[in-house]
Amino acid sequence: MRKAHKLLAPILMVAAMATPARAEMFIATGLKLDAPVFTAPVGVAQTFSIQGAGLSNGAGGGWKSTSLNSYLAFYFMDQIGIHLSLDFGWANTSTDTPGNTGTINSNASFFQLGFGVGAKFYLTKPAKLKVSPYLWANFFKYIAAISTSNQAVTNDAIGFLASLSSPIGFELAFGAEYFLSPSFSIGAEILGLRFSHVDASQPAQNGGRQSVGFNTFTMYGAISLNYRFGLGGGGGGGGRAYEEDEERRPRPRPRRPPPPPEDGSPEQVE
Repeated sequence: MRKAHKLLAPILMVAAMATPARAEMFIATGLKLDAPVFTAPVGVAQTFSIQGAGLSNGAGGGWKSTSLNSYLAFYFMDQIGIHLSLDFGWANTSTDTPGNTGTINSNASFFQLGFGVGAKFYLTKPAKLKVSPYLWANFFKYIAAISTSNQAVTNDAIGFLASLSSPIGFELAFGAEYFLSPSFSIGAEILGLRFSHVDASQPAQNGGRQSVGFNTFTMYGAISLNYRFGLGGGGGGGGRAYEEDEERRPRPRPRRPPPPPEDGSPEQVE
């Protein structure tokens, strides 16, 4: 029997080493919902437009899609992740303007593409039925393109309006996330700061160039819905990115019955 135990020992060690390990990389996706904005700075409320061309920078409304709210994140560590976000908007307008020779029709289209690169740092290790506070930092940039059929509109004027719809900026926030399960959580950015900047220039009618710049620095709040699952390193446990604390505790080994006597005599039962 002792020889059998010696032969089984290395087999059990090899089997333990072949057991799938817990996932080392997590992928997360979700949606962030910003709180409504009730006011706008006086300077930003100014709107630049080209009469008869159906074009406006939309600084006070209209064409503006700055909603980097859906994201895809990669967590190479339990508490640090890189977030990527994408946004785009498209609009088309048709304007009929009465003229001396009849009605003049102008078509204009607008396209805006935005992207963000951010990082989330959990201050405590996420776990099921636990709250994990976090720090958030994000950089974003928008690029706008405008086209029109109106031949009277110059490329400088189109570029001027497109630049005013291409903000660049960053976000800094402190928040907390509650994990309803190892894979699903609800979060809130409680104290957020957002900075954005746009600038543009075009030739002035009296010579020189007209330059315009907007800077905004505001507070914001948001809630988020998040889902994550594990990849790589094995662990394909059905999206169990963060195991519950109790599941990580070592469990006592089951007791094994004593080996039978070597002389083959039956054991004595007390």
